[in-house]
This record gives sequence, C-alpha cells and structure tokens, in this order.
Amino acid sequence: MTTNAAVVGRAERLREHIGLAGLVHADRASDVDLDAASRAFADSLYPPRLAGPVVLERGAAPEACDRAVRAGRCYGWIEAIDAASAPFHWWYGSHGPPRQDRFRAPFPGEPLLVGKPTTSCVFTAGGTATWRGMWSSIAQVEAASAEPIHAWRLDPEPGVRGIVVDSAVGWCELVSTYGRRTVHGLVVDWAALAAQCGAVTVTAAAVAATDCIELAHHGRRIAPTFWATRTTVWLDWLFVDRPPADAEVPSQ
Repeated sequence: MTTNAAVVGRAERLREHIGLAGLVHADRASDVDLDAASRAFADSLYPPRLAGPVVLERGAAPEACDRAVRAGRCYGWIEAIDAASAPFHWWYGSHGPPRQDRFRAPFPGEPLLVGKPTTSCVFTAGGTATWRGMWSSIAQVEAASAEPIHAWRLDPEPGVRGIVVDSAVGWCELVSTYGRRTVHGLVVDWAALAAQCGAVTVTAAAVAATDCIELAHHGRRIAPTFWATRTTVWLDWLFVDRPPADAEVPSQ
C-alpha cells in the first residue's frame, strides 16, 4: 500500500502547471504571480477528469504526505502563497457583506458537508491589501459565467486566539483532539473547538498534504478534507467595524 502516492502525483502536477504558467521567482511573487500560482495549485489537486469530493487515497500516513509536499520542486510557490495570505482576511459573496446579526456559532450535532459546518461560522481567504487570496484568484476564472462576486475585507479584533494548521500531521492532531465520529472517519467537532479558540486557518501547505485523502493517525481514521484553497474558519464573530463593499471580483 502506498502512503503518499496522491500527494507525490499532486506535487508533480503542480510543477507542470507552474511551468506552463511561466512562473520563475517564488521569492519575488507579484499579485499577478500569486493569481497564477493559485490557479496552478487548484489545477494540481486532482488528476485529469476528476474533481469534487473524490477520495484519491485511503489510509495514507500524514508524515509521508508532509514529506512529499516539502520535497516537491515547486514547494516554494506554496510557501509564497501562504506568506502572502496572512496580513488580511477577505470574505466573498453576491448578496452583500456578512453581518454580525446573522452569524451563528457552531453547535453540537450541526450538519456537516464534507466535514465543514453548513449553517454556522464565517469562512475567509487570507490575502494582502491588493491580492484577495487564493479564492479570488480561482473565482476570477468562473466569474464570467456565474453571478457577480464581491469581496469585503474583514479586520479581526486584536488578540484573537487562533490555530494555524500547516501540515497533514497538524490536521490529524487537531481532529484527534476535537474529533467527531462519522461514517467517513473522524472530523472536527467545531462546537467543541469553538470553546477553545476563535478561528482555524488551514494553510495551502496543509491543503496540499490532505485534500481528498483519508489519513491514518495513531490507529484513527481521519476523514478526507476538501478545502481546495487556504481558508480561515471563524468560530465566533471577532471582527471590528466592516469597511464598505469592495469592487466586484473581475473576470478574466
């Protein structure tokens, strides 16, 4: 049984897509470069003709998955995306900005969709003042055929206690500590986690090592994840006053 074949293949596809995009200097990435690298990252997650909640491997060792990500020849671009994704948080929608009076905290027994809350929390993309993160880079491709998408910057309150998951091992440890059993394996019990912290960020490096993969960790079966992009999940409303709506996400 292979223990990281899906991630090894993913790293090779990322190399191919980065090459096709003509990207060279990850340490000097511009907004345009980050857009292109994010699309290459998304295109590399699945083998050709696959998409969605498809499980690419079962019983994979998280340590081996992390090694395969770091050994990839384009790991520098994953690092560049994560480094540029920290300063600001962007929220996207087509019907106005998120509102505190509509926020709902995670609750015990909440229905989950591929392990993620369906009726609670706020999900944001990390970015800079000028680059709105991986989600925006990918949405630009789809915006021409979908209803317009707008972006709002959300500024967290000072001192928010958050968890950053930057590896497959880190994800397994989080799920094992705050686990909820399902037929697909352990998933995060978001209500239990909300009692301990205000936000969880899943980095691009963690996505590369875990997406679409069932992991085996200390005898526990960790359900596959399907984040697709670096994401922060807000378990409480922890934002200062909202700024005005930003411009529509442009199509390309």
